[in-house]
Amino acid sequence: MLLSTPLTVCLVVLGRHVPSFEFLDVMFGNKPVLEPHQQLYQRLLAGDPDEATHRAEEFLEDHSLVAFYESVALPALTLGEIDRERGVMSSERRRCVADSALTLVDNLEDYVADEAAADEAPARSSQEAGGEDEIPTVSEVEHEPFPDGENKLVVCVGGRGELDNAAIAMLSQVLKAQGANTRTVDHLAMDPRRIRDLDLSGAHSVVIGFLNMQSTTQARYIVRRIKRARSSLRVGVVFWMQSGDAVDGIKLGATIGGDFVAHNMREAVVGALSDEQPQAIQSGASKARTRASRVRSAAIPAAGPKAG
Repeated sequence: MLLSTPLTVCLVVLGRHVPSFEFLDVMFGNKPVLEPHQQLYQRLLAGDPDEATHRAEEFLEDHSLVAFYESVALPALTLGEIDRERGVMSSERRRCVADSALTLVDNLEDYVADEAAADEAPARSSQEAGGEDEIPTVSEVEHEPFPDGENKLVVCVGGRGELDNAAIAMLSQVLKAQGANTRTVDHLAMDPRRIRDLDLSGAHSVVIGFLNMQSTTQARYIVRRIKRARSSLRVGVVFWMQSGDAVDGIKLGATIGGDFVAHNMREAVVGALSDEQPQAIQSGASKARTRASRVRSAAIPAAGPKAG
């Protein structure tokens, strides 16, 4: 009995500092075995949105709604998308995860007003501080104000599946916290035969969300269809990425042809609420002529001195 506590401590220290004995830290340590986003995904898989909401509210005691979606909820849905792509998630289980996530978003609706108030507070604080040049803290960056969304309607569209619908519902809620009006559209509405019926009346912008980074081709066609329906509308795509993922945003934006490409919640909100003018999309015929012109230019040899 006297030696049990010091021996346990020694085993925990050994597990933390020697990789081959890491299982000892898991067995005897006090750190949670799963990360917060893994715990949330586990609750969504179990179809338990109430427990998921409880964990979310614990996180929201010290963090913003945006931070929860950015660092916990969206990575949890990304795990679901990875399982779907691997073929280890049935259609029924995928719908269960998506429905539980949508219920979670609905349960957090009361935090929208708190989020709006949190965005106003840093702006007032910076004005009172007299604009001193100081390095912002993590908390200040987390609560950095978003653009004002008043009198702007943003149509939020799920890209290709139920999980994308759940992710875009989170973006819709964050946009509401910025004062914007939103209209959420199911991914099924992006079918070529149904997209003509999409209600774009009064919209300031459209944002299409994908959890799968391999959906660039589908994103390009959706952007093109919406642009053909309303050329004066800003249309952007958000590919939800986990930290550490690398991508060439400029090249990706040129490939898709939208007005903006985002990779996280902040970029998506800024792009959706921006007042920049929409870009005209180049038609397929124009692209073909451009490619043909480049081929002809490459085939013509450079002019040189003539032989005497």
